Amino acid sequence: MGAALAERLREDGFTIVDVPAKLARRVRLLSTGLGRKNDPADALSVGIAAWSAPALRTVEIDHAIAALRALTEHRDDLVRTRTQLVNRLHVLLVKLIPSGQARGLTADSAAGALRRIRPRDSFGRTLRATAVDLLAELRRLDRRITQIT
Repeated sequence: MGAALAERLREDGFTIVDVPAKLARRVRLLSTGLGRKNDPADALSVGIAAWSAPALRTVEIDHAIAALRALTEHRDDLVRTRTQLVNRLHVLLVKLIPSGQARGLTADSAAGALRRIRPRDSFGRTLRATAVDLLAELRRLDRRITQIT
């Protein structure tokens, strides 16, 4: 069960208990459904386990852990975005530099490569301008990831 749903049910006056998966599985195996796992059977086995177990732990939401989890998920999203941006920047640099660009592209290596590129045609200038824009975005993302970390 998600933390938001557990919190909402607690606010509505319900007591939320943590039913271990092993206990729910044992109940499901002992039922007449031959232990098959499907949503209705799983819900029933969890309900029976919660009703019949003598001492299950009451769910308490630790807000500090929830806040850390939210920050971690946000950082992971930023890192994924950064990886996509580095890949796009690498593609542009490969189009601009005849010999290509080495693996392991960083903001500094991309900036050094862009300083050496002076295209004469409009296509090259457009690619370089786009690469400069992506480089600025990469540096911004790097600062945000460092800050969240």
